[in-house]
Amino acid sequence: MAEAARGVAAFERIEAILANPEICELGDLVPKPDPTVGGRRRTYPDFMLVLYEALVSVYGSARQVEAELSHLSVWSFIRSLVIE
Repeated sequence: MAEAARGVAAFERIEAILANPEICELGDLVPKPDPTVGGRRRTYPDFMLVLYEALVSVYGSARQVEAELSHLSVWSFIRSLVIE
């Protein structure tokens, strides 16, 4: 199949999103919770909120993003890209 005729795989789209430095820059703009009002600390870095929203465009729904992120292969792939 010709390269132009094929679609773009989800993993390639995830890779492209994470290669964009603006994901981290937008993550820096996420409001920080006020520690004086209580509540627990966030489990994940702020840029993950931006990434999660971007992944909705890859998977089509927030529910599917949730399902995909819970899969060990997808989560390991994302972690390896972030570590790089």
